[in-house]
Amino acid sequence: MLRLGPGWTLDVACSVRNDYGHTWSYAHFNDGSRRYWGWIYDASLQGGGAGSYC
Repeated sequence: MLRLGPGWTLDVACSVRNDYGHTWSYAHFNDGSRRYWGWIYDASLQGGGAGSYC
């Protein structure tokens, strides 16, 4: 699990809604040595996730 602390930025590209009505955002994070991409459940994101759909 990757947990971002204060001062780190997560770039959120877009979101999708699943069959249960939950939205997931596709996000990118670069820690300076590695890049991380993946889907994150919007309820886990401050601000509710992406503003646009994929």
